[in-house]
This record gives sequence, C-alpha cells and structure tokens, in this order.
Amino acid sequence: MAKRMHKLGERLKAALAGLSFGSFNARLRSYWIPLQEVRAEAWGLGGRHRGEVLVGARLEAKAPGLPFRRAILLRAVIRRELAAAKTRVRARVSERKDGSRD
Repeated sequence: MAKRMHKLGERLKAALAGLSFGSFNARLRSYWIPLQEVRAEAWGLGGRHRGEVLVGARLEAKAPGLPFRRAILLRAVIRRELAAAKTRVRARVSERKDGSRD
C-alpha cells in the first residue's frame, strides 16, 4: 500500500508541477457546481424537454462540442434526478408496507 501511495504522490506532483495556486484553485472550483445552479438547469431542462428533465439532460450531454463546465453541470443534474427518483421509489415502497399492516 505504501508503494501505491508513493506512486500516487509522484503522479500528483507531476500533474501539479506547472500550476500556480490560483490556477489550481480555479481548476478545483470548476468541478464544484452550486445546488442553485443545478436546480436552475433542471428547471430549464424541464421547460425545454416538456418536463422530462432526466431525458433532456442525457440528450444534451451527448451533444458534440459540449463545453466542459456544461458537461459537469448536466452530470450533476442527472445525479440529482436519479437520487430523487430513488427516494420517491423508497417512499412508495414504505407506504405500501405500512398500508398492508392495517
């Protein structure tokens, strides 16, 4: 394990060698998408794709020439929509279980 960590450290040093602190910070922040931005994009996708946010995000993510930041934003919308769908399914299953006990 120590060898793997050493190799990882060496690769990280090589990747960060030419970056200043400002550019490193900007690169890290480019991966972070605020929840408000994800919600706004989901709202826009729902409008453009007749309420089908997940389908719209997947279609637009496949578009050629998609900017990096927009691709990350669409992936965040997809993750959020999948998590919301999973929560809805769990709630329905738990309601059915509770209803059958009466």
